[in-house]
Amino acid sequence: MAYGVKYRLEFSDVLGYGKKVEILKKDYTGEILPMIGGAEPVTIKWNSSDDFYKPLIGSQCTLELMVTDSVQYDDFYKFDEREFKVKVSYSKSISQSYADRVTNDNGIYENLKCIDSFLGNFYTTSTYYNERVKNDNGRVESLDCVSSAITDEKFNIWADYWVGFLVVDRFTERITSTPYSIRFNAFDGIGTLGNYDAPLSVYNQSSSYLGLTDLERISKILENLDLDLDIVFMNDLNYLIPEGQGNTAQFPNSVTFEKENLELFKGLDLYSAKKQLELLLSLYNMRIYQSFGKWYVVEVTNNFDTTVKNNIVDLNYLQQEPDNIRELITQRLKSINGEFISSKRHNYLGVLQGTENISTVKIAPEQLKPIKNNLNREYLQPLQSITKTLTTTQFDKSFYNSNPGFEYGLNGWNVTSSRAVIATNTIDRQGAKSIYLDASTSGNLECISSIVPNTLVWNTVLSDVKYEFSFYVDSTVSNLGMNIRFQIYSQGFAGSPNVYFNSETGNWQSLSVINEIENFDNNQFVNVSQTLKNPFDDGFGTESQRRYLQIKIFNTTAGQTGTGYIKTYFDNVSFSQDSSVFGSLFNTNQPKSTNIIATRTTNSLYSSNKKTDSILAPGIGVFQNWYRSRDAYIFQGQNKYQTISNITNQSIMNDFREFCTRYNGTFRINNPTPLALVNKLWFNWVDVLQDPEASIIDGMTYKVKSGEFNVMAHLPNNDNDLNIDIRITN
Repeated sequence: MAYGVKYRLEFSDVLGYGKKVEILKKDYTGEILPMIGGAEPVTIKWNSSDDFYKPLIGSQCTLELMVTDSVQYDDFYKFDEREFKVKVSYSKSISQSYADRVTNDNGIYENLKCIDSFLGNFYTTSTYYNERVKNDNGRVESLDCVSSAITDEKFNIWADYWVGFLVVDRFTERITSTPYSIRFNAFDGIGTLGNYDAPLSVYNQSSSYLGLTDLERISKILENLDLDLDIVFMNDLNYLIPEGQGNTAQFPNSVTFEKENLELFKGLDLYSAKKQLELLLSLYNMRIYQSFGKWYVVEVTNNFDTTVKNNIVDLNYLQQEPDNIRELITQRLKSINGEFISSKRHNYLGVLQGTENISTVKIAPEQLKPIKNNLNREYLQPLQSITKTLTTTQFDKSFYNSNPGFEYGLNGWNVTSSRAVIATNTIDRQGAKSIYLDASTSGNLECISSIVPNTLVWNTVLSDVKYEFSFYVDSTVSNLGMNIRFQIYSQGFAGSPNVYFNSETGNWQSLSVINEIENFDNNQFVNVSQTLKNPFDDGFGTESQRRYLQIKIFNTTAGQTGTGYIKTYFDNVSFSQDSSVFGSLFNTNQPKSTNIIATRTTNSLYSSNKKTDSILAPGIGVFQNWYRSRDAYIFQGQNKYQTISNITNQSIMNDFREFCTRYNGTFRINNPTPLALVNKLWFNWVDVLQDPEASIIDGMTYKVKSGEFNVMAHLPNNDNDLNIDIRITN
């Protein structure tokens, strides 16, 4: 959607650094109107959690504005939640513009402080003009001449800091004379993802399953927010492609939900987009947040300088496994006063834009000045063990036919002469889709039929198989009698006879039969279920013979005279079994829950234990094909591949091998570029306190005018892996 700026406020913070907040309106093309800010016009908050491994970190922006005789605003509360967008920007320094160009070219610079002293802090009108000329391959003879001929003022180059939608769930207006203040909130939308269905993979015209990569899945989930922000991934999780003969790839190019049933839960229902994103990121120990106008998906642990990681890889190729990774991290911090994290940036559609080395570290007190005398640190008890519980609701029941809930359209179904149509988000029993009959209510018309899979079922198995479906008669008359008509057909194999199931007698028979249900419960779903039986018990074939199963839906007919019938909807049309037989046939016979338990190898006095939950994805969570940079000596013939669950458990145990330090305090940054969640904090008071590595920000409140950052952060421990024992229980 196109948005135009309707309101704008430019101001400087207490340090004189330029800031801007704009309110954009959908399809607006008029003039830009002024805003007047209150004492603290913009406050942005990222919500922290006691558990800093939580995957979703939402944010909100609070605007405090003044209403005067000359400055008025729209009645924002009268519009929908996507009508107005809020954008907060900051004025980039010359050095930051230079650094961004280096980063975009996948380069590394050592110190912006040095660049600042050489280039100056901000552009002026003349220096910006000179820069544009040079970028066009031109040359300015005398910049002094240009600057003397104009009013050479500071020129702002704005960069996005935060974007979200204005939400007015409650509006209170003061009945008083102007001037008076008003407050509004804007949100990044992460919390609203629970209102959307999770994306599903698709089937092509040949019914081949096209599983979404995790990148595609995440980008589709974020598309629901209509912010169209780039997505940046920062992680060190790599995997071997089994069919690739040694080829490797990196998250998020993996396919976690690789099978149809794993995208659903409780049989045939849909995850919300929020829940699926939580499950996905929890499995990989990732978290997502907005930073500098982009979505960042970042590994919570094992996240440090790319040069150090490359050096570790080089050592491991030489069979020289390092025994001092944390010391290497510290040396790098001291040498360049920072670190660079390798990242991959994609646009909002998931298309790769480039690989970048992002400078993340801010140093306290050199760059970050503690203020208000409230800096404190907390020590969190070390862990004795961590248990990751991988669960699914999809192995309670096995289905014979494909796509019984129609969530994948007509895959697995045949429609006769266009007599049935997929219904989307209208009337459904579970999920977001169903199918309705668009056929005459008279005659004998086959409408839809299940496509028979190439899997045979033993006669003896059928005594434990149910056919099930739900139907909904849409009618203007609540008690109009209509006949629901269906057929259960079983084709024999290798001499086994073809038979039909009679729902009234509960027996198989050789003559074709269309079963009927007279229904008077209109405008509500009615569930139908019946257990089949062994055809051998009805005199057909032998117990050892095998056969196929098929269900057919026929047109609904009137059971009595009268009008008012509209349509009949069907959903959850299936052959299913509660036992494990179908699961064995279709290679889905899996435990419903798996616990990955990591415990210290050496006994300790620690008693603290941690539990996390995630999705059971058999091809990912328990398959040994993952590794980190520090495990790179697998290429020397040593099998160091692990499950992703083992790796994430290892990383958390590493953080909590000793007391984990957590900081909380208020800071002010002496740089035009504000602090953001993607930054890390290195506490380095020379000869007083020097952390061995930089702390990770877990939550933050930024008062833009005051230039104050209240920060919650924790100190990771990325040293060599703690010795742990892994145990798996079902």
